[in-house]
Amino acid sequence: MKVLLVRPKPWLVDHILNKPYQDKMDILWVRRYPPAGLAHCAAFLEQAGHEVKIIDGETLWLPVEAAQYEAGKFNPDLVIGQVNFMNPVDDHLYVSSVARTVGVPLVLRGHLGRNYPEEAALMDGATGVLTGKGLVSAVDVANVLENGGDLATVAGLAFRKNDKVVITGPERLGEPDSWPLPARHLLDNGAYMCLAVRRHPFTTLHGSGGCPHRCVYCIDSKTRYWARSPKSIVQEMEICRKDLGIREFSFLDPMFNITEERTAQVCEAIIKSKLDISFTIKARADVIDGSMAKLLARAGCTRVGIGIESGSEEVLGDLHREMSLGTIERAVQALKAAGIMVMGYVQVGNVGETWSTFSRTMDFTLGLKLDLIAVGVTIPLPGTEIHRRLLEEGRPDPWLIRLRVKPGTPVDAESMRPAGVDVGREKLEEWRDLLYKRFFMHPSYMRNIVFTRQPWVSMHRLPKVAWTNFRTRAKGFLEKQVFIHGGIV
Repeated sequence: MKVLLVRPKPWLVDHILNKPYQDKMDILWVRRYPPAGLAHCAAFLEQAGHEVKIIDGETLWLPVEAAQYEAGKFNPDLVIGQVNFMNPVDDHLYVSSVARTVGVPLVLRGHLGRNYPEEAALMDGATGVLTGKGLVSAVDVANVLENGGDLATVAGLAFRKNDKVVITGPERLGEPDSWPLPARHLLDNGAYMCLAVRRHPFTTLHGSGGCPHRCVYCIDSKTRYWARSPKSIVQEMEICRKDLGIREFSFLDPMFNITEERTAQVCEAIIKSKLDISFTIKARADVIDGSMAKLLARAGCTRVGIGIESGSEEVLGDLHREMSLGTIERAVQALKAAGIMVMGYVQVGNVGETWSTFSRTMDFTLGLKLDLIAVGVTIPLPGTEIHRRLLEEGRPDPWLIRLRVKPGTPVDAESMRPAGVDVGREKLEEWRDLLYKRFFMHPSYMRNIVFTRQPWVSMHRLPKVAWTNFRTRAKGFLEKQVFIHGGIV
């Protein structure tokens, strides 16, 4: 069977605030990550003997007509489309348009199906919805459709039957070390870039997934923690280095250093391999000390993302962060002493947030003298504790609201306000922007630009980024014109 996997083009409207979406600049000029989930799904399908093609509408910025043109050339028997809960209606419109063009079944994959399987299964044109990671279940769906079998035999699937939604049992994935490696040969690897990494080409890699901790805002705590062996991780790095020339890896693990022992084992395995590579991670501050920071540096770690979240001990306690401000500060100091860049993740709009708590967050963040920051306004992600608290207030589920609007329709910003937060979303956006301005204009940051090697300001990369943008967007434009003028046949 020929299976087409589709990641939609991003939408340029923030449907919550009804204003232009700011991530266009981010995707085109700062960060273009490969579709790791679809590449893994493709690997499972290829291992089962299916022919697979990936259309990455996000990275290549493909108009839907260009995706339809590519689909027509491939002539698949099945389309599996990525649909997430941030813009589910728009994502569905994109992938369903592709499936209708070639007249084949559509199966949805992504966070929407994992969190709202019944609602996703009722979307127009959906033959089924993958409710887990969508790896083994994708293969089972393809096999059933190819052989005329019963969808009820597929674990990890939701589908309509006699006007009702049937949800089967959980997907059976087996041990992570037995999974095939992502099918990166199906991707345009030259199109992926990130100005915050030191070496190109680069790719992403999963060493583990899920999280055993219970932070109230984090969606990863819903997923059972799993981890690959250090040997398996290094083998994937070796193959990427040899076959694709990959020189840097961005680990997608929610937390790379869940335990000190496993972190040390992975680092030692990378050091022993003598691969000429670098890597970046996200890590918990309470598992980092001076010796761990030095080991990470020896293994090739160049940047660590640390969750700061708030500069208020009271707010951290409500978030169930299980660590103090002093712990965060010591971890940052240890990493910087080892020569590793530190990126801080900060949230604005946590429970009990006031100007006073935000001011403490701003002062604490600036005092850490970080290399980079990412500041977000807290939202009640599906299945998290703060999402549960919102529903207990009797308020409607904001993600179901987004499922029921027409494409491009704005949603009331207040629907996303977590329970216990009295500050309006637009005010929180202003506070977020203020922290960004204070950080990037801070003397310590300006000094870093002048006296340290901050790779994302390396001007020599911009011409290559510009060429990548021109190449991918020109290709999409031409394919759109061919499709519009009947070139699909």
